[in-house]
Amino acid sequence: LYLAENELKQVRGCGVYDDGSWFEIYKPEDGVTLSGYDESLLATGPEATFRALAVGSTPLTVTCQGLSFTVQVNILPARD
Repeated sequence: LYLAENELKQVRGCGVYDDGSWFEIYKPEDGVTLSGYDESLLATGPEATFRALAVGSTPLTVTCQGLSFTVQVNILPARD
């Protein structure tokens, strides 16, 4: 991800039940939360969205219905 003004990104996961049915993990009404990230590098918003604030690297944990996964977000300087 490149540092750019107003660049909004979204992280989505897929929850799979034992019966094979599934759902996308990003909706706040499903109880999705974002945590564990460096607040000086990311600002989070609704529907698992986030904006880069500064160059750096931080983990971002997505939690839903008692399950979670973590992605590493790498923020590079803005391209010319």
